[in-house]
Formats: sequence, structure tokens, C-alpha cells
Amino acid sequence: MTDQVLPTQIQQDISNFESILDKLETQLEPFFRIPLKEHLEKLSPNDSSKLNVTVAYALNALFFMYLQTQGISPHEHPVKSELERIKPYFLKLRNLSNKSTEEEEKPKVQVNVDATSRIINHVVATNKYQEQQQQKKRKK
Repeated sequence: MTDQVLPTQIQQDISNFESILDKLETQLEPFFRIPLKEHLEKLSPNDSSKLNVTVAYALNALFFMYLQTQGISPHEHPVKSELERIKPYFLKLRNLSNKSTEEEEKPKVQVNVDATSRIINHVVATNKYQEQQQQKKRKK
């Protein structure tokens, strides 16, 4: 059996890919030391949802890549439909984040313009009445 040597470009691509995976593994190691449940307990409900969706998508995307490396077409595999199922959740979370950001930007206190106008008119009218009363007293 003859030894088959991969072309240089493919060898470089594989080497680069392995290097990137090593860096990724090093960066994610602190995250993996703690169980996911503990991470989720520390997060707000919105951030917890984002993490759950991200983890689900990442795992399915990695499995998609694994199938490709094994020569199996992932396009006919159920993992493809799972990735498509997860994608809308990213959009929902983004919309939810945008709404919460808009709500944070709105002023917390709202002024009731009608009530404010009535109060100001009442105070002005009262002041005019008091001035008239004082002028009458001075004339006497």
C-alpha cells in the first residue's frame, strides 16, 4: 500500500485549524471547570437564555463539522434541522434585548402634562387673587 501525502496547503490548513482549536480550548477551560447550571444561576434570565441558545448552537455546529470530517453529509442529517430550529431564538433574544435597552433609555418618571397644567393655572390664579386682595387692603 502506498503512502498518500496530503498537499502542503491542506496540511497547513489542518495545522492552523488544530492551533485555533487549542487556543479555543485554552480560553474556554475556565468556563468548563464550573458546571453550566452554576453559570446559569449567576446570570439574569435574559443572559441565561442567551447562554443556553449559544451553547446549543455551538454544540450542534461542532457536530455538523464533525460529520463533515467523517465524510458524512450533514445536510441530510437531523443536525441541520436542529441548527435551523435554533437560529430564530437568536433573533428573538436580540429583539428582546433591543426592547429592554429601549425601556432603559426611557425616563422612569413621566410627567402628566394635564395635571401639571391644572396645578400651574391654579397657582397663577391664586396668586392673582391674592394680589388683588392685597391691593384692595392697601387702598383702604
